[in-house]
Amino acid sequence: PHPGFPAPPFTLQTPDGRSLSLADYSGKPVLIFFWASWCFVCKSTMPGLQQVYEDDESGQFEILAVNATSQDNLTNAITYFQSQKYTFPMLLDQDGELAGTYQLRALPTAILVGPDGTIRDVVIGSGLSQGYLQTSLSDLLDGKE
Repeated sequence: PHPGFPAPPFTLQTPDGRSLSLADYSGKPVLIFFWASWCFVCKSTMPGLQQVYEDDESGQFEILAVNATSQDNLTNAITYFQSQKYTFPMLLDQDGELAGTYQLRALPTAILVGPDGTIRDVVIGSGLSQGYLQTSLSDLLDGKE
C-alpha cells in the first residue's frame, strides 16, 4: 500500500461474528490500524486513537483495529481490547490474508484512507501520535489533502 493508490478492499469479522468491510465506510476517512496484543508500541498508541475517535462526535471517520490474529493469541487479543473499553471496531485477520494484501512488515502499521478510498498515508511503528492523527483527519475533512 502506497499513498495515492486505492486501498485494497477487504471484509473481516469482529470477535462477535459480524462482518465489516472497508466499503462499508465509503465516503469517510478510515484509519486501518494493524496491531497485536503482545506489541507494546501498538498498546501505547491505541489510547490516543480512542481519544481522537471519541472527539469526533459527528462520526465523520472510522478506525478499524485489525488484529494480526495469525501472529497473536486470539483470546489475549480480545481480552485486551475489551478490557481497555475501546469503542472502535476490532477486526480479526485470522489467516493473515489481509496482512499479506497490505504487505504488512511490522506492527503497528497504520494506513489512512481518504473518503475516496485512496491511501493518504502509511505510518509504520511509533510515528502515529494522537496529534498527528487529529491533524491528518482535519486536513482530510477540510479538503486540504
